[in-house]
Amino acid sequence: MEVVVESRTAVVTGAARGIGLCIARKLISQGWQVAGCDVSADPLAAAAASLGQAFHPFVMNVAD
Repeated sequence: MEVVVESRTAVVTGAARGIGLCIARKLISQGWQVAGCDVSADPLAAAAASLGQAFHPFVMNVAD
């Protein structure tokens, strides 16, 4: 029996800039949905605007 995955979702922390943003961009280019987390709301909103509907922003501190 073969299982076919139609949609994949990744959680990326630090997704507003730097390595996190690059990882989110790469995953989206490969067909993933990305839940992007960051503590900085404005840069995260800018990332969301540039990455499109496959990017789902969440402002949060994962260290808490």
